[in-house]
Amino acid sequence: NQALSRHRLIFGKNLRGLENVRTPKDLYEVFGQGKGATLWGEKSPFYCSRLERLAKRHPGSPFILIWRDPLEVYRSVVHAGRTTRFFRRPGMLSRLISYQEKMIAQAAALEKAGAHLHHVTYSDLIDNTSGVCQGICKFLGVPFDEKMLDLNSADLSAVYHAAQHNHLRRGVIQRQKIPDETIPQKIVRKLGRFRNRWSRLNPVAFPKSDATESPEPSFLERL
Repeated sequence: NQALSRHRLIFGKNLRGLENVRTPKDLYEVFGQGKGATLWGEKSPFYCSRLERLAKRHPGSPFILIWRDPLEVYRSVVHAGRTTRFFRRPGMLSRLISYQEKMIAQAAALEKAGAHLHHVTYSDLIDNTSGVCQGICKFLGVPFDEKMLDLNSADLSAVYHAAQHNHLRRGVIQRQKIPDETIPQKIVRKLGRFRNRWSRLNPVAFPKSDATESPEPSFLERL
C-alpha cells in the first residue's frame, strides 16, 4: 500500500539511496538515518502471529505488545469497512479471533523464554497517555519528550489518507465514537465469550471488570 513512497523512501520510481538495501534491517536503518533516529523498529497488526519467528530472527530485540478489547477492534473494523474495501473482506471476525489467540499464546511463549516484553493496553494509552509513553520510554531506555503527547506536532506523513484516519488527524488523543449498533448482538455476545476466555489466559491485557484488589497471577501461571 505504497509503503515506500509514504515513508518518503522513494520518489516516483527512483530507487536512489536504496541500491544497497538487501534486508528489512537495511531498509529500517536507511529510514532511521533520514529521521536522525537512534532506534528503529516496525509495527504491524499482522505480526501478532509471528512473534516467536521475529524473536528468533532478531534476538534481544524489545517487543511492545498493544492489547485492545476485541469488541472495540471489531467495531473499528466494521466502521472502516464502510469506506475501505480491505476491511470488508469476508472472514474478518474469524481472523480477529484467530490472531488474538495466536498473539496470547506466542506472547506467553516469549515471556517464558525471557524475551524483553512491554505490555500496553489501548484504554491506558488513551486515558493515561503521558504515563504510558513514559513507561515505553523507560522500557526502551530513551528520554521522554512532551511532544509525544501532542498530535498536532506529530509526523503523520506515513499514515495514508482514508476515512478511518480522519479522527487521528484532528490532533486530539481520544476514542473515536462509533455507534454500538454497528455490531449485531450475536457477534457482541460471541466476542464477549472470547474476551472471558482471554481474560483467563492473559489478565494483563484483558482484566476482569469485577477484579478485586488481590493481585492477578501472571499469564504464565494462568496458562
